[in-house]
Amino acid sequence: MIWDDKRAELVKQKQVLYGFDFEVATLCNSVIAGLVSVSASSFNIDLWAAGMIGGLGFLIYYNSKKTILRYEIDDPMEITEVHGICGIWSVLAVGLFDKDVGLLYTGQLGQLAIQLLGATAYTVWALLLSFFFFYSLKQNDRLRVPPLYEMIGMDFMTSDYSVFIKILREEERKEFIRLSQNQRAQ
Repeated sequence: MIWDDKRAELVKQKQVLYGFDFEVATLCNSVIAGLVSVSASSFNIDLWAAGMIGGLGFLIYYNSKKTILRYEIDDPMEITEVHGICGIWSVLAVGLFDKDVGLLYTGQLGQLAIQLLGATAYTVWALLLSFFFFYSLKQNDRLRVPPLYEMIGMDFMTSDYSVFIKILREEERKEFIRLSQNQRAQ
């Protein structure tokens, strides 16, 4: 345990020293964003293009993450940034970097226009499907969990909480038991 604390402190010092501000989840999502970005065009691109597409995918992921946080959109797993926005970039990258029909090799905009049309169709389809799905959940009062679940947490409320209840102080324990019994009675 002491070794883990020292290692964590060393990593934190290195982050401050080199100016990095990241978490492990952000690092993993950055790698996945690069892989998603290169996936659509991976069959017909050069190695330098794969590196450039992946690097640009990271930048797109990181900036879209900051934008989604700024507008307070709830996406705790960052699925929209990694798979949605980087997926769109992946589709567009085919029109730019493909060795046979890409803009950088042929100088023609035809394939990029086709890829842009495909990305637009994909986006419209996903937005419409999501809207109807979440709107129907909202109309049936299934979009949100009860306030007690939000306050304490879904994992805690849906599992056997007898192990966790020992952590709480006596007053908190009594209040929690009272609230959970009221919630389950409803």
